[in-house]
Amino acid sequence: MTLTIGALRAEPGQKKRGVLPAGLGTTTAEVPLILVNGSRPGPRVVITGGVHGGEFVGVDVATRLAGLLEPDDVAGQVVICPVANPPAVYGG
Repeated sequence: MTLTIGALRAEPGQKKRGVLPAGLGTTTAEVPLILVNGSRPGPRVVITGGVHGGEFVGVDVATRLAGLLEPDDVAGQVVICPVANPPAVYGG
């Protein structure tokens, strides 16, 4: 099954990186996403980091996990959002 979030799309057996624009009133933030669509069917898991401005460990762990996961090793779909709140995280 194709995994689609906004304009980002990953077919089975693919890993895709991109951003999801999020309107914040007077500005727009680009929320980074990594989609890992496994080679085999299974559940979908969503992992987030960087919800609060000082949570840098979650950002690091989510980013490292995204680099390590390969579609052939995954049964199902993994959606990784390493920075869920870009204004807070990038603002420190």
